[in-house]
Amino acid sequence: MSERIKELAEAISEAERVRVITHIDADGLSSAGIICSILHKEEKQFSVKAIKQLDKDNISELFSNMRSDLLILTDLGSGQADKLPKNKGVCIIDHHQPVSSEILQLNPHFFGIDGSREVSSSGLCYLVAREMGYRDLSPLAIVGAVGDNQDSRGELLGLNKEILKEAEKEGLVIVEKDIRIFGRQTRPLFKALEYTTNPYLPGISGSERGAIEFLEEIGVPLKRGDKWVRLVDLTEEEKKKVLTGLVMRIVKTGGSVESAKVLVGEVYTFPAEKGMLRDAKEYSTLLNACGRRGFPGVGIAVAMGDRNENLRKAESILDEYRREVSEAIELLQKEGLKEKGILKYFLAGDRIRDTVIGTVTSMLMGRREEVLVGMANSENGKVKVSARTTRELTNKGVNLGIALRRAAESVGGDGGGHSVAAGAKIPRGREMDLIEFLEKEIERQVNEIDG
Repeated sequence: MSERIKELAEAISEAERVRVITHIDADGLSSAGIICSILHKEEKQFSVKAIKQLDKDNISELFSNMRSDLLILTDLGSGQADKLPKNKGVCIIDHHQPVSSEILQLNPHFFGIDGSREVSSSGLCYLVAREMGYRDLSPLAIVGAVGDNQDSRGELLGLNKEILKEAEKEGLVIVEKDIRIFGRQTRPLFKALEYTTNPYLPGISGSERGAIEFLEEIGVPLKRGDKWVRLVDLTEEEKKKVLTGLVMRIVKTGGSVESAKVLVGEVYTFPAEKGMLRDAKEYSTLLNACGRRGFPGVGIAVAMGDRNENLRKAESILDEYRREVSEAIELLQKEGLKEKGILKYFLAGDRIRDTVIGTVTSMLMGRREEVLVGMANSENGKVKVSARTTRELTNKGVNLGIALRRAAESVGGDGGGHSVAAGAKIPRGREMDLIEFLEKEIERQVNEIDG
């Protein structure tokens, strides 16, 4: 893996003109932030473009009239590497399950490392940056990993942990254990609870009134003197009240204790930053909102260090994004999910934006041993598919990335991802065909292990 990292570093050093193509989520924008920061410091000519997904419909467009010496794909590409032009000027830095090809790839799966939980694309980009002498970019690797929920077990693991320790040693991050809600340092507690969507807090997420009533119910003050109380201002006893109350609320409304566990764990603070960028979870949510709302360039600019106009734009975009997600969750809670064997699914059509469907699907997960599939209409007569499952099922042999890729290809689409989370695009009208195929494929995977 060290040799592969050196190859990538050399390719970047030798190129004069570079094009970067990345994914629109927090990990993708963090990855682009790292690579573009390197290119800027190395005084290279470069351009960057963020896309929803790499598929057969946009591969030819992206690779036509290439005027760069080097094209770098970050946080995408490994699952479609066999469909890309065999060009020495193309390389991939990605952590999704790969297919073999002649293209230069830095992917952890080739080296026996789990890309779904041990390192994200931004972590890999940081390893290239570190090879080139830029160790100050490690906070973005942490932001990307948190944005990809690689801290879902309460802490970062594997290569992520090594990067975290490096950043801690350099004084770039402070690691603590706390309740993990959005705005723990910057927002009044009732607003932090209102804005928390992972996990979804029934009657609280998206509802200021609901958040206030919850705190009144458990006896935690809204104010001390004339100052609003933040999470970081609470006593240990008050934190216990908040945590117990939230867990009870989740379980009583049909959620599981497993889904509530994400409320507690490591939190990562960047001492050099101010406001919401001090907290890795808030930083990642900000970047994710920019990408999902159609403003990835704003997010990349923030990741590259803009703390003025683009940061103000990003904060406004985040407010709009949170409202959109809360409305989508409320809609699906009213309608309920449909079932097909081990699968649960929903067809949102045009009622939920295709770039938000992955976030919504992740938030609705939580029960043990199920696969949840969300679909929303996308452009050009396509449907965006987002699928999630649990570690319990992956331990039984389920590999959602492989299953969804096969299911998507069976209906004329493209797909792939991780064992626990995957995405695809398929033609409109083939939604139920995909569900039928995917259910059989998941059952086959489980039976293959049991057999």
